[in-house]
Amino acid sequence: MWLARIVLAVLPIVAPSVMAGSEPYEADLFFQIDVIPMAWRVERENDTASGDRSCFLISWGSDVIVRLHKPNQAKAATWSVMIGFDSQPGSVRYLRINRRYFTTAEQGFHGSEADEIVQLLKSPGEFAFEWAKRPDYAKRQGLFGTGNFVAKAAECENWMKGTKA
Repeated sequence: MWLARIVLAVLPIVAPSVMAGSEPYEADLFFQIDVIPMAWRVERENDTASGDRSCFLISWGSDVIVRLHKPNQAKAATWSVMIGFDSQPGSVRYLRINRRYFTTAEQGFHGSEADEIVQLLKSPGEFAFEWAKRPDYAKRQGLFGTGNFVAKAAECENWMKGTKA
């Protein structure tokens, strides 16, 4: 208790000199720290029976999974984006990429919304996610830089086209 009183008594004397520095960011002890870039891994599935192909970009921790899928007879592959696993049914999933927000009560995003998410992840920036995990509805969240997403997405796209990645 006495130590806390000493610290509180000395803090007003020391704080102004600590907060004044030669660099602009030193004037404020609370400045932005760069986000950690996400590391993505690629997994491929080639269903020989149906001819369907899927390529997955999986974030470290598997909180965000981006899938490029091409059914056998389809002309083009389509993207989908899944947030979370073992998710609480009906819980809302949030995804923010730079200043663009996406929410869904479904397992993930499909169609034009998924296409937009993939295009945003291909640009340098940051993304944040949040979802609720079963059984205790524990919130899982993270803030990362887009990392090597653009290179891994190109690897999936090239594999779908049959060119070497």
